[in-house]
Amino acid sequence: MADDYDSDDDLLEKIKACWKEAREHQQSWRDEARKDYDFYSGEQWDAEALDMLAQQQRPAIVFNRVAPVVDAIVGFEINNRQEVRFIPRTQGDARPNEILTAAAEWVRDETDADTEESTAFRDAVICGMGWAEVRLTDEQNPDTDVAIERVDPLEMAWDATARKPNLDDARWVLREKFLTKDQFRAQFPDADISADALKGFEESLADTQTGVTERIAYQNRMSDSPAQRDIRVWEYQYKEAATGWKVVNPLTGVTEEVDEDIYRQSLKMFGKDRLQAAKFRKTKVCRVFVAGGEILSEGPAPDPEHFSYCAITGKYDRNRNLWYGVVRALRDPQEWANKWLSQSMHVLNTQAKGGVMAEKSAVPDVHEFEASWTSSDAVTWVNPGALKEGAIQPKPMAQFPTGLDRLLQLALQAFGEVSGVNQEMMGMADRQQAGVLEYQRKQAAITILAPLFDSLRRFRKMSGRVLLHFITNYISDGRLIRIVGKESGQEQYIPLVRQPDAVKYDVIVDQTATSPNEKERVFGVLQALLPVLKDQLTPPVVGLLLEYTPLPEGLVEKIKEIGQKPDPMQQQAQQIKLRQEAAKASKDEADAQATLMQGKNFEIDAALKLKELGIKEQELQVKQIELIDRADERAMNAQQMMMPEQKDLINHSNALAEVGQVMAQAMSMLDQRLGGALDGIQQQMAAIGRSLEENKAMQSAPRSIVRGPDGKAMGVQVGDVMRQVVRGPDGRAIGVQ
Repeated sequence: MADDYDSDDDLLEKIKACWKEAREHQQSWRDEARKDYDFYSGEQWDAEALDMLAQQQRPAIVFNRVAPVVDAIVGFEINNRQEVRFIPRTQGDARPNEILTAAAEWVRDETDADTEESTAFRDAVICGMGWAEVRLTDEQNPDTDVAIERVDPLEMAWDATARKPNLDDARWVLREKFLTKDQFRAQFPDADISADALKGFEESLADTQTGVTERIAYQNRMSDSPAQRDIRVWEYQYKEAATGWKVVNPLTGVTEEVDEDIYRQSLKMFGKDRLQAAKFRKTKVCRVFVAGGEILSEGPAPDPEHFSYCAITGKYDRNRNLWYGVVRALRDPQEWANKWLSQSMHVLNTQAKGGVMAEKSAVPDVHEFEASWTSSDAVTWVNPGALKEGAIQPKPMAQFPTGLDRLLQLALQAFGEVSGVNQEMMGMADRQQAGVLEYQRKQAAITILAPLFDSLRRFRKMSGRVLLHFITNYISDGRLIRIVGKESGQEQYIPLVRQPDAVKYDVIVDQTATSPNEKERVFGVLQALLPVLKDQLTPPVVGLLLEYTPLPEGLVEKIKEIGQKPDPMQQQAQQIKLRQEAAKASKDEADAQATLMQGKNFEIDAALKLKELGIKEQELQVKQIELIDRADERAMNAQQMMMPEQKDLINHSNALAEVGQVMAQAMSMLDQRLGGALDGIQQQMAAIGRSLEENKAMQSAPRSIVRGPDGKAMGVQVGDVMRQVVRGPDGRAIGVQ
């Protein structure tokens, strides 16, 4: 039992009061809606007018111009269908968004939702109210599926105080449907309602203005005919106030919305100090089934925040707080066109063979004369001299009413003026005009009908919210759903798993890029871009662009398959090219290895030669020190001994220069062959080169003997560097530092 009612009886009385209030308020709309459906179906003469025409022997002519106008509006919607996408409000939920949007497309495809919604939109165009239900069903799948179905507007009743489009501010909605006994037992197997209870409940509804009609209709359905033994069932959905809590989960730190019961349980578990919560007011939706004056079931609605019945409203009548469709304005032009056309046909029929004035003495037999006069191929006999004397004369013919044809033309022209659907939108413009002008006139007609399409857009947002709740709470059980890959463009099946972190989504209604009209517009733009994009038209890009062309889907799929199959010649040429590139890479690698080995050999040779030069330099320095020690005794002899040694020193310096040139040539060759691949070797070679240059500079620098106080040599001054003499135990010079 709902929280706002003390007992089931109180709730039942409330439902009956709502039903009676809606019946009284909406009865005039129901009568007008039935007439609107009759006019759309071609039943445009009422019973009284038909009786009068039969008495006058006048034809009941109907040239139905209402249906094409309605079909043009509905056809425009079909060719420009919209899609629903779910955009997460929090960052990081891009993947759940893609999955839920694909799941919605899959559900809509499985339940033919586009057709059901277009039928509901036709209802709104005709009578001003269209309804569709988003519900759960296990008729074909025991694991529960989501179904979107159109509902007959005459089965629905709604809150009489609701004024917003699509009944967005309605406090309750009620659907009245009649089930056979088998259907009733299948849907409510535990219900046990007697025939007396059903009859008594029907009689209790007879105290409204339409009660007698309803009671008679019900008694007729309760006749012996199997098809008429139906049971009236009410499905009543209403909103009631509730308390909610925003709670910070102490375990995860995530803010969650919970009801009163869960909040109290959390309060006992964590305590008031640890639990951060804020109270807020909200509404929840409840659902009740009633039959025979008894409540069959009650509880929360499948979606606790929205009605499962979504409305499309037409044009608004503010004074009566009702909605009406386009047919309401078309009925008068259609009715008068029928009457004037019938009158014109009657005038023409009666003037086809005029009457006659004759004297009885002018004919031998009056009855034979009357019978033969009406037949153009019969011989009419008269008495001699009757025609000469003028005893038989035709009656004066009635003149065709002046202006009747203009009245008929006025009625026919009024169809486009009162509905806003011009000849261009219907494709019946019989005049020569520029294509741009015709397009602008179509757009002008669509502008007049924009409120209808705006209501359809709002309806899709409302039903999209219900569908999102059903997907995330009832069918996210790991079942496989069919989606189209964003990159490959191919259909694939993925498991639909509930996403606990994605809690808030914005429902976006956007025009489907693959609708027929949108395809034509996109293809026109692509034709201008193809010359610019010709160098980028790879098979995946071509497959993507084909989705937005007005080509048949089967042809598009075949072209995609052909584009995905590799061309044998192209594949062979590609393999040859890969082999050539592999061979070239192997050759380059071998050349690099050979150059690297040659560079290493140069490095080893340079190091060995440098070592030999160092040994020679050390020996020359020792000999030089020995000569210095004997300089005082044998100056002249020492001078002569130094001459060949100086030559060796010069030869040594020249050798060092040759080594530097060899190293430079090696560096140049390595740089040409390997580029930057031997940076480490180059650095080592550069260090060796610098060492050789330093040695060369040391050899060419001026030298002088530095003596101590005792007159013995202490060292050798080479440029700015003084190298100390090293002596052995016997005091003889054995080298320099």
